[in-house]
Formats: sequence, structure tokens, C-alpha cells
Amino acid sequence: MNHKKIADQLIKHEGLQLKPYHCPAGKLTIGVGRNLEDKGITEEEAVMLLENDIQECLKDLGTIFQAFDLLPKPS
Repeated sequence: MNHKKIADQLIKHEGLQLKPYHCPAGKLTIGVGRNLEDKGITEEEAVMLLENDIQECLKDLGTIFQAFDLLPKPS
């Protein structure tokens, strides 16, 4: 079975939650059954989340403040 099929099965049976929730065992969970209390996230996942937040912020700034791209870049 390939990764896509495994992921599809897990999403079908676990569900996909984009905000933290408590699973039936009472553990704080997110995504497709990721137990945040016992497993947490990796450093790579934390950096990926940070990068996504930065990209979203930059996109929003470009929309709200049209001259944002004209500002001097930090050195």
C-alpha cells in the first residue's frame, strides 16, 4: 500500500482536524490523530509551521500595504 492510500485511510477513520481537540482518550490532538501531549511536534515541523506563518504574514502585508515590497530589506 502506498503512502497516499495509507493517508486516505487514516483520514477516513481518524478524521482531519485543523485545530486542537481532545481525542476520546482525552489527549490534546491535532491533524489526523497527532497526540500533542505525548508525541508533540519535531523541530522540523515547528520550523515548517513558522515558515508558513511568515509566508502568510508577508502575503497579508502585501495586500494591506501595497508599498510593502518597496520597503528596504533588512540586512
